[in-house]
Amino acid sequence: MVSGLLDNDCQSIDYTEIYKVDLHVGLIDRLLKAGDINIILKRRVSNRDKNRAAIPGIEQAFDVYTMLQRKVLDDQTGIQNPVKPEHEENGGYNTGENQAPEEINDLIVEGEQIIWRGKPKKNAFILNRALTMFPLALIWLAGDIFLFIAFINDAAARQHWWYAVVFFAVHLFPVWVWMYNVLSAGRMWKNVEYAVTDRRIILRNGLIGYNYQSIYYKSIESVDLNKGFIDRMLKVGDIHISVRGVNYKKSIYKHETAFFDIEHAEDVCKILKNAVRRR
Repeated sequence: MVSGLLDNDCQSIDYTEIYKVDLHVGLIDRLLKAGDINIILKRRVSNRDKNRAAIPGIEQAFDVYTMLQRKVLDDQTGIQNPVKPEHEENGGYNTGENQAPEEINDLIVEGEQIIWRGKPKKNAFILNRALTMFPLALIWLAGDIFLFIAFINDAAARQHWWYAVVFFAVHLFPVWVWMYNVLSAGRMWKNVEYAVTDRRIILRNGLIGYNYQSIYYKSIESVDLNKGFIDRMLKVGDIHISVRGVNYKKSIYKHETAFFDIEHAEDVCKILKNAVRRR
């Protein structure tokens, strides 16, 4: 059994009731060497229509998370017929510039083996982030420049310049969002990491802290490869993974996650499809 918190209620949860376990390590958590473990359950466990529990601010979060993952993996996937790595000479890891940081090793449970591990291609990831909302931000900025010129040419309006400051600060919101995308792209790239093991997929992302997400092969509906114009120019691709989820009513819903801006995307997509097919 595992005990956790659900909206400040104490809960005892059997391991077989756990659908999914994720780990969040925020900035304060990193400073205090702690982490939050989020548990998604197969059923509703309180009178508040919730199927989520949490173990917040726990020390040695990687160890506790790994222990929970081992229990869930045994229930979700079993260990029969593991998928074999395709590149035994380098352990299945990417090498060179895009080699992933070592922290993901702390998430691997006993008997689990990494098939592939990597990061987005840096220039493609940053460029795609910069292009997100760029047309809208450009049109919005052009419109506000026109309004600003009209304002400074109106002597009466200039008497209330503080209104203009507040107006443009708020009205330029799409431009601020675009600037955030551009300025945060490098940091986000540093924190993004993907791994494919013989038992699950692991994704890491975040801006200041880290979010670790596990996807089990039995919940994957499809794996698709998408390449846009910029992707083809930079020789990368996005791998979209359609995943079945479960809510507290045990009804099934679907959501999608992705490996973004991956080099040799065709090979990685093939590895993923083979892993899903063998499960």
